[in-house]
Amino acid sequence: MKGGLVIKILIVGYFSETSKSTIARYFPQDWNVVIVPPGQEILHHIEDCHVLVPEHIKVDHSLLSAAKKLKLVQTGAGFDNVDVPACTELGIWVANAAGVNAQAVAEHVMAMIMSFYKNIPFLDSFMKNKLDENQLNYTGSELKGKTMGIIGFGAIGKKVAAFSRVFDMNVLAYARNANVQSDGLVKMTDFDTLVSTSDIISVHIPLNQQTKQRINKAVFKKMKNTTLFINTARGGNSQRKRHD
Repeated sequence: MKGGLVIKILIVGYFSETSKSTIARYFPQDWNVVIVPPGQEILHHIEDCHVLVPEHIKVDHSLLSAAKKLKLVQTGAGFDNVDVPACTELGIWVANAAGVNAQAVAEHVMAMIMSFYKNIPFLDSFMKNKLDENQLNYTGSELKGKTMGIIGFGAIGKKVAAFSRVFDMNVLAYARNANVQSDGLVKMTDFDTLVSTSDIISVHIPLNQQTKQRINKAVFKKMKNTTLFINTARGGNSQRKRHD
């Protein structure tokens, strides 16, 4: 920006060169967009960046203390990898893009359901390996009439519910907020009822101190032996690489 401030965006994550070029095109040409993988290279850019977009790193007080010009930490759907109190203390805004990946995640859930009930991985391997047809022994199943249980009824949960209804499934949903309403085609229920009666359970709740280890051994014991359990919710910080 001539005669003024040049905005520096630091994006941390694993991206191909093609992806980096695509991302850079979404920003004004006079902005300085730096895209680096998690690691020591972050420390070379954090000091003078104005906006940080972090993936696979923990944004803690140690990292923030080196970010002298940082004004905003912009995350994706969640912000469990960001120390929000530390950002508040330093006058740094934190924003997330709620619902940004709802369509993609919901489609992925349905893909896994179809893969399981139609035995697609097995059939794909069968064809590619040119096995004898006499060895083909499997039984598929239809989704119609089965009960889908959705834990967490936010943007993703509602999208999964809509997809499930297209397949003529009965849909149950559990939300921690008792004020969450459905459109009448989804039955809101309590956690234990959903877990014990659903044929398929899909988890779509944020990771925090209240939800951590919400699905444990005791919960699995309450499920039917035939229940398909799908977890596409965010993983913990232990799965993320730190900047140090």
